[in-house]
Amino acid sequence: MRSFCVECGKEGMVYKGLCEECLPKKRALLELPPYVTLQQCPHCNAYRHPGGWRRSSLEDALDAVIAKEVKVPRDVRRHHLSLSSTSEGGKSLLVHLSARLDLEGMVVEEDRDLEVRIKGSTCPQCSRKHGQYYEAIIQVRAQGRSLREDEVAGVHQTIDERVRGDPSLFITREEMVHGGLDVYLSSNEAAKSIIRELKSSLGGRMSSSPRLQTRKGGREVYRVTYALRLPRFSAGDLVEAKGRLYRVLSSGEPAAVLDLRSGERGTMSHRELRKAKEASAREIQGIVVSQTDGDIEVVDPETYEVRRVPKPKGLDLKDERVALVITDDEAFIAPLMEE
Repeated sequence: MRSFCVECGKEGMVYKGLCEECLPKKRALLELPPYVTLQQCPHCNAYRHPGGWRRSSLEDALDAVIAKEVKVPRDVRRHHLSLSSTSEGGKSLLVHLSARLDLEGMVVEEDRDLEVRIKGSTCPQCSRKHGQYYEAIIQVRAQGRSLREDEVAGVHQTIDERVRGDPSLFITREEMVHGGLDVYLSSNEAAKSIIRELKSSLGGRMSSSPRLQTRKGGREVYRVTYALRLPRFSAGDLVEAKGRLYRVLSSGEPAAVLDLRSGERGTMSHRELRKAKEASAREIQGIVVSQTDGDIEVVDPETYEVRRVPKPKGLDLKDERVALVITDDEAFIAPLMEE
């Protein structure tokens, strides 16, 4: 409202009897506490914002905490706060606040200093992590064999990608145990999703086994073990089943296989694959010496024996070498699996 300033006598807009020049000198509009405490996790460096813990910059954390602690008069129509900080040494900051306040038609600027004390406090996630907290176990095993290096690497890659994409997810611990790998994870929901992804990429049979851990807030809390059982045979293996020789092309469900005698691709269920046996055969790179529409003559580089091998339908052989699978009785042309 318009009136006379009680301090300087100037006529114009006043607020509680003071003009916009005298007001900042005589009255502080901002209400500040003696100091503000900002909590920082010593493990992950996250800050505690008014809405919870966040991994943010110091500037963002100061903005959020100070905005909550600074009180502005109710009759201020609009206000803007900006701040700059200088270190006081140790865990204390001196923050300079510049405020622009719009009240009853006049704009007032006010500058204040505020001490911010940074206090170390472990965030809930790090507290759980360092307390060996976990909600689920992923177990990966293989039937009748140890896990291959590429299978272990595939499990690591899948889980690591999920952990990098989800700040709330962490690996509590990991163990190579007799017969396989155990990974303890902080989230049951994430573990459930990961085990399905692993089944899709590695094949095998999946199962889950919940175990009551505690009761919290009137509800039961379970820890769940998710098990993935990989088949005995995997991509690249040679197996005998139903009196025929197959190369396993993939170990999904069902597994993709190649009938070496007919050259035809097909599928085999995991139940059938479990009943198969490892083929007694060796693989070589034979040297082609001649070929017809139906046969190929190949030199075995280990024995120098010339073998006549049926030529699979549709095979367009242009190289001087060909991949052979040799048993005690027969030899087959078969693709070598890439390493």
